[in-house]
Formats: sequence, structure tokens, C-alpha cells
Amino acid sequence: MQVCALPGEAESLAVSDYTDTSVVLTWAAPSDTGCSGARITGYQVYMAQGANPYSLVHEAGPSVLSLTQYGLSAGQSYYFKVFVCNADGCEVGTPANGLLFEAGEAPVYAEDPIALVEATQTSIEVSWTTAPTSSLTVTGFRLWYDAGDPTGSPNTLIYDGTATSHKQDNPALITGSTYRFQVQAENANGWGPRSGIVSFVASEGPGVPLNLAYYSSTLQTLEVQWDAPAALHTLEASLISYEVQWSDQTTNSETEVFTTSPAFRYGGPAVPLSAGHTYRFEVRACSLNGCGDWTSKLDLVCGALPEAPSSPFVVSSTATEITIGWSYAGRDNGGVALSQYSVQVSADGGDTYTHAGYTADASINSFTYSCGAQQTFYFKAARADVEKGAT
Repeated sequence: MQVCALPGEAESLAVSDYTDTSVVLTWAAPSDTGCSGARITGYQVYMAQGANPYSLVHEAGPSVLSLTQYGLSAGQSYYFKVFVCNADGCEVGTPANGLLFEAGEAPVYAEDPIALVEATQTSIEVSWTTAPTSSLTVTGFRLWYDAGDPTGSPNTLIYDGTATSHKQDNPALITGSTYRFQVQAENANGWGPRSGIVSFVASEGPGVPLNLAYYSSTLQTLEVQWDAPAALHTLEASLISYEVQWSDQTTNSETEVFTTSPAFRYGGPAVPLSAGHTYRFEVRACSLNGCGDWTSKLDLVCGALPEAPSSPFVVSSTATEITIGWSYAGRDNGGVALSQYSVQVSADGGDTYTHAGYTADASINSFTYSCGAQQTFYFKAARADVEKGAT
């Protein structure tokens, strides 16, 4: 008869695959079975929550070397003990004080937690949120970038610590180049997955769009136009869109925004507008680094362009000046009150016209032109609108 010692302890105990309600415990068979030819008959696993007593949660044969334990509570502390069983029973448990762990998955970030703080031609500073999805306290962060290589994942670690912002400027970044960033967070149960990828450009700007002006209108629509902003430096980040901010000043409505692609530098609200109401517009340019400053405000009145006045007629004439008149009776003002008239003059038989002047207001239906000498002149009178031009 062979007398055997107790078997050794289970080896390589480890906890992994944390979630808020479950965990996986793994172990290896003891290298010492107690004596030659002795057999391990199985394992028992006991678990305790906090200071509560241990209870049996698993019992299986010698080939089962793992346990997925469900029913845990996120943020709670638990202990595991694994007992090795042989023909004489299950007397050897390890570790003596239990294997401690907290229930809770590693922190998971939302898709885009990274924001641009500032970009220059040679640096990019980013920040990230401190609150990924995690039932346990977040203890650290890692920031990765692609070092300007657009292929694959951003695999260059540039920050590892507890701060929530980082400025990448050493080495200096390449002006105009796009850099991609990811962040991940750590808690007691390890590093969570990386966040989604965000991209920024080593570039300033964009600048303010130029020459915001009236483009077209009807009784229910208004469109504005503008020119691209002047470049602030060479290799500036490309524009990805324009944002147009607008509101009804007559009703003091909430501000709304629509966007256009960089190829279309004009546009208007997609909803029907109210004829005679004043609408305010501002435009700004946007790149991967965000949007620049708004243009100055432009106020326009919604309405169609007015019908042309009657043909001009001579009211009086001298050797040095001529006074013309016209009528607007029965004409359509396009739904917008008249503001003044514009007069054009031609001295070449009507082939080309130049601007001669405006009337003081729309109540004046005549205009005196100083010609300087006897000559044949042709005139055009148009209703001019301060907001929208003339017809």
C-alpha cells in the first residue's frame, strides 16, 4: 500500500474576460500529484463576495480547467479559491487568502471622444473625455497616432499617463499633413479597446469666406453667395464644407444651419420662407480641424425681384442737363417694398450703359442727369433694392 502526500496547489490562476456581470477563471493542474501514479480527480471552486463567507460555485472533473462565473455585480469585490481533489478528498485550496478581483469590464470609449484643442503648421494638441463607459474607476489613458502614415491603425504610442490632453510637436509635424489619433483607457481590470479614429491636419485656419452677398430669390426663397476664404498659409488644410447660419429677424426665430460642399459657394434655406420677412445670414468655412469664424451678418428681405418700371420719358431738357421720369403704376414689386430707383445712361446709342445714380427713395419717379453738352442719351430706370440689387 502506497501512502501519498497531499497534491500540490492548482497553478497559474488567472481572471480574464471581465464584464459587469461575469468573469472567466482559469487554472492549470498541479505539477505535484502527491506521489507517483496518483490521480487528480477534479476541482472545486469557491467564491466569496467581499467579507461574506465562501460558497461552492463549481465542481468538475480533472479536464475542466476554467470557469465562467455569471451573476456578478459591477464594482463589487470577489475572491476565488480553487481546491484540488484526489481520492482522499479536496483539501488543498489556493490561494490561501483568495484570488481578489473586481467585477467590471475594461473601459470602452464612444466612437469619437477626441477633440482638437489647437492646431498649428507644426503641431496638433488634442484632448479626450474622462468618462468612457466603465463601472470601475479609470486610472490611466494612452494616446496613439499614425505618425503621418495613413495605412493601418495608429500604432505609435505618444502618451501614457493620467492627463486628458496632449500636444504633439516633437518631432515637428509636417505642414498640411493629416494625422490620425486613437485613445484608450485603463481601470483595475486592464486596458479597454481603442476609440474610433479621428483625423486632424497640421494647419491653421480656415479663414473667413469673402464677399457674402445676395444670389437669388422668389416669394418663398432666398439664396446667398460668397467667395472662398483667402489662404492663411501654404499647404493649408483643404475645406470640407461651408456652414450657413440663418434666422428670421422679423419673427426672431431660432438660428438654423445648413451646409454646402466646398464646390458650391451659394445656397439658401430648404424650407419655404415668408415674403416680406427679413432674414439674416452668416457663413463660415470648415476643414478637418473644424470651422473658422463667421462672416459679417447679411440681412435680406424675402421676395422676388421687382418688375421693371415703365420706359423713361423726358420731363425737361436744357443744353447741359436732362430730367427723365417713369412710372411704376400697376407693376409687381416682388413682395418687397420699393426702396429707390437706379438710373443708367448710354451715350453710344444704347450699346453700353453706365450707372448714373440713384433716387433718394422710391417715392421719387424722376432723375436729373448733367450731360455737359448737347448730345443724344439713352436712359434705363430700374427699381433698386438695398438688399437685392435692381431690375
